[in-house]
Amino acid sequence: MIKWIIILLIIAAAASLLGMPALA
Repeated sequence: MIKWIIILLIIAAAASLLGMPALA
């Protein structure tokens, strides 16, 4: 369970980093 939570957090972090240049 914890492994999936960490994976989701990493995906969310990557998506936010990729999305910031698009928003800016």
